[in-house]
Amino acid sequence: YAALRTDTAFIDTLDALLTDSQKKMDVLRIDCQKSGQAAGRFIGTSANIGFAAMELVKIHPWLKRLLGAKIVYYFSVVLGLLRYRPPEMEITWEEGTFKGKIWTVLVANAEWAGGGGMRIAPGARIDDGRMMVTIIPALPLLSLLWKLPLLATGKHLDDPRLIYFATKAVSVASRPEAIVEIDGEGFGQTPAQLQVAPAMLRVFCKEKSEKTTI
Repeated sequence: YAALRTDTAFIDTLDALLTDSQKKMDVLRIDCQKSGQAAGRFIGTSANIGFAAMELVKIHPWLKRLLGAKIVYYFSVVLGLLRYRPPEMEITWEEGTFKGKIWTVLVANAEWAGGGGMRIAPGARIDDGRMMVTIIPALPLLSLLWKLPLLATGKHLDDPRLIYFATKAVSVASRPEAIVEIDGEGFGQTPAQLQVAPAMLRVFCKEKSEKTTI
């Protein structure tokens, strides 16, 4: 599984199986609305609620394959910034609450995720029982355009206006409702609740580093 940063060479795969080299991986659980009905699913590594989700859900799979996920992601975000109107959101977690107009909420338990390999959650681990949450408030358009390429390196978090924290569970409500995207695909709408399911997956792997990615 890519989130474990494994080597895909046959010899390493065989070595992991023969030595019973295993790793337990956390996953995320989301519960939200989908077409007016309650819906839930387990998530591999990441979820977006708000702007990013609204744009990603419009991307056709063939376009990702043709141009590459990262190029398509940046293209769709730039176009979407011109017409998106951030909704009023209320984000609640174990140690706090944030209310206001929000561009997007990013949730991840892997450091690298989204758009074909962006560092949206620096410091995140797949085995620590926590998820990292980034709240991007309604910043001016030029500020958002400046931060877009910084998502590839994690330097977007240098801006003190962004809120970044670790938690075991988070809930998001919005008015009007916001689209929920999970692991790169549109899934449902707010209100949404996310929580960590610790050590739920057991995988065979040969780790190369502590870095996690998808």
